[in-house]
Amino acid sequence: MSKRRRTSSITSKSQEDDSLDSLEASTSSGPTMRKRKRHQDPVELIQQLYDMVRNHKKKDGSLLCDTFIRIPKRRQEPGYYDVVSNPIDLLKVQQKLRTDEYENVDELQSDIELLVNNTKSFYKRTSQEHKDASELWELFISTKNNSTTAAIKNFSS
Repeated sequence: MSKRRRTSSITSKSQEDDSLDSLEASTSSGPTMRKRKRHQDPVELIQQLYDMVRNHKKKDGSLLCDTFIRIPKRRQEPGYYDVVSNPIDLLKVQQKLRTDEYENVDELQSDIELLVNNTKSFYKRTSQEHKDASELWELFISTKNNSTTAAIKNFSS
């Protein structure tokens, strides 16, 4: 019976792992093969979506989210609270992120949608705030769909 010697070199270790993986792949059948792809954590995806919304710049170089960071103050826009029954801003979304209140992407989407709908219901269709809200929603949905598609591809491969 021959003894295998332990190698301390990192390259030897990786070569050993590669040969073990190829041996395992050649002897296993179908779906029982070990997968080494990293799956994206929903919390990580939520943070990436928020960061994208928070850091996206418009064509003029200003941040798209400037309008949505804080809700209007009662003294400045008293009519806002007559129109909007459930106000939310990006600071509230950020607070929920920090306290791990979002369990999935749909909960974040719900808050972003509320923010966008609040803005659209208060501001006129021709206002910059209304246009920014529409752009923010389109950006969020397209990024979410692209991220979800990529996560599904990583999961299934």
